[in-house]
Amino acid sequence: MVFIKFIVLLLVFLLLVGTGVLALIFRVLARLAAPADKGNAARGAGAETPPARGGRHGYASPEAEAETMLCCAHCGLYVPESQGVRAHDAFFCSELHRREHQA
Repeated sequence: MVFIKFIVLLLVFLLLVGTGVLALIFRVLARLAAPADKGNAARGAGAETPPARGGRHGYASPEAEAETMLCCAHCGLYVPESQGVRAHDAFFCSELHRREHQA
């Protein structure tokens, strides 16, 4: 009777360990199979690559400096200052909005 209990416990232990190992293997394989930059596929092949984001969950690290967000004078959208267009004393989210605003 003790031998049967030992075998059952051993099988349960091996089942739990095997399940954990399989889950770990699938997780590693899924991460390796995922594309490096999911955002570029949605924007098209010629799209500009966004700056790399650090951290475990993709958020910027605490050491990263914040960039000033400015409001487009044409549509009101807030964009990073480095990605916008300046014309005279106004700021625009794109060259198209700068032209439409001045027309």
